[in-house]
Amino acid sequence: MRILILSLPFHGIEEIGKAIARDTDKTFISDPMNLDYYGQGIRHYYHNGDEIVYQEGGIERPYIFDNDVPNNTIITHYVGMNRLPNLYTEVEFLDAWAPKFDTIVGIKSTNLERAGKRWMAADSQENMGNIQYKMYHRQHCNEYQYEDGMYDQAIVDKLTSASNILDSYLSLKGYSQINVQDITRQDAEDIALEEVNISAEYKKLNIGVDGLFHSDGSVKHERIWSTTNGGWCYY
Repeated sequence: MRILILSLPFHGIEEIGKAIARDTDKTFISDPMNLDYYGQGIRHYYHNGDEIVYQEGGIERPYIFDNDVPNNTIITHYVGMNRLPNLYTEVEFLDAWAPKFDTIVGIKSTNLERAGKRWMAADSQENMGNIQYKMYHRQHCNEYQYEDGMYDQAIVDKLTSASNILDSYLSLKGYSQINVQDITRQDAEDIALEEVNISAEYKKLNIGVDGLFHSDGSVKHERIWSTTNGGWCYY
């Protein structure tokens, strides 16, 4: 099965996608249309365990449009976030890409404010002009404290526009959709989610996750269950 998850960044979708893939024996690819990251040249020093070494080259692209999607693959795509090929609009791109997948689902958001603050806090961290550092900060966005001086209206506008496009497209196409807040706590102070409710949400997607626990009470999908109540939401 080839699964495309349409969503928005800074809601923990990357971790959710990884968990689903691992628990269902699939390969995971995170937002491959992010060409501000994938394919970009890098030059840096790092410690390989024995010594400091120098690395230079491009960040490998995990998928290139419009290649076939390998079987047993889950791909996430952050709607409205990326520069798309062929000067496509978001809807044109998704319509052209959709035939490559067996199942397309949406994970929406009921709270863009938290995501926006994570984005602002992450991009306010020093990255020394290094795209890998910038992506690291974004992937660990919940480790940073938002402050009022970080506010960026452009980020608010982009998230709002992307959310509207996502909602409209999912409704237009009739794809299965759920809210991310119903399957994972977005902050540590949020009320813990009940397994029966989380399982019911995943069942709506029809992606092979038909319940998080076995009938005897043991955990069936351990990695997915671990993403639900941690309250540490990432990229």
